[in-house]
Amino acid sequence: MGKSVKCLANMFSDIYQKSTKIFIVGHDEPDYDAIASAIGLSELCQNVGIESYIIVNDNDIELEPGVKQIIDKEKDRCNIINLDRFEELMDNTASLITTDTNNQGLVSVRDYLEEFKDILIIDHHDESARTIDTDKKHIDLDSSSASEIVTNLLNSFKVKYSKDTANYLLSGIRLDTKRFKKNTSANTYDAVKKLLHRGADVDYVEDLFASEIDVDKDISLLIHDDHNTRIVEYGDPNFDRDNILLKGYNVSFTLNRTDPMKEYKKVVLAQTADRMIGFRTLDASFVLSYVNPNTICISGRSKGKIDVGEIMRHMDGGGGIRSAACRIENPEDIFEVEKELMQQIEWGLPKEDAKQLVKKPRKV
Repeated sequence: MGKSVKCLANMFSDIYQKSTKIFIVGHDEPDYDAIASAIGLSELCQNVGIESYIIVNDNDIELEPGVKQIIDKEKDRCNIINLDRFEELMDNTASLITTDTNNQGLVSVRDYLEEFKDILIIDHHDESARTIDTDKKHIDLDSSSASEIVTNLLNSFKVKYSKDTANYLLSGIRLDTKRFKKNTSANTYDAVKKLLHRGADVDYVEDLFASEIDVDKDISLLIHDDHNTRIVEYGDPNFDRDNILLKGYNVSFTLNRTDPMKEYKKVVLAQTADRMIGFRTLDASFVLSYVNPNTICISGRSKGKIDVGEIMRHMDGGGGIRSAACRIENPEDIFEVEKELMQQIEWGLPKEDAKQLVKKPRKV
């Protein structure tokens, strides 16, 4: 099942046996995969008898409604704390597990990484120059999600995890596979089968994903206002395509061009990018907006020809080939961020095509 779950189990055992407590953290503004896998790891820690805490340091307004619902429900059972409480509890006998990210810039404890006794990374995204420095890394690009990895880890320890945890892990897999349409394998479906056996309820999971009216409205306005989206073709369409490898790649860039300072929830950006990539003529889609007065977030999606994860890593973000994101702190201007993003596209093209790239994109 991808990278050996036995190796991961050995690394986890080594960490908990030499630590007095374990802190668990996903990426900032956790999605279903990050929070679900963190809760699964919390239940594993409880099973082996090690004190553990999940760190979530985001404001409620920054969280998707379903994620907030999970956090509120599990706050006491899983010891979900903020960074202030973490600072009170932290000592030199504590270790860290990061889940659904390996990027040091995307975790709330980024300033404390050197203080942990040990660090274990559990992730399904590729490494980069900003990957956390540790010998204990389980980065399985063949897994659909961190939730799939943690499900296998729980099963390897024969943990009788709760129905709630099974529901959350199923939601994490559901998210990162786009409702089981992308990034799935036989191992993914085997993990889902085991979650259903533990009591996971598909209807409950679907209810978590139910959209809020204002979210749907924002998505609709972003997509259907013709002024908001630019479609750019990378590559010169006048080249003789029978004699070279280069083809045109259509990439969309969506932002509120009428009111560029308007703030949107990250879920709006993610779901808008999801819908845009559904258009047949697009190879990749990017959606940008302010999420607060000092921060711009970008969500990127791809059909697989363009590696949006590589593009986002060049902007200090991260993700996989088909789904990725980044955040820009204290930007000069959203249009300047868009311009920089357009210049980074070559990093995500197949290498033979990037060599042929006409650097200045042509507006379609």
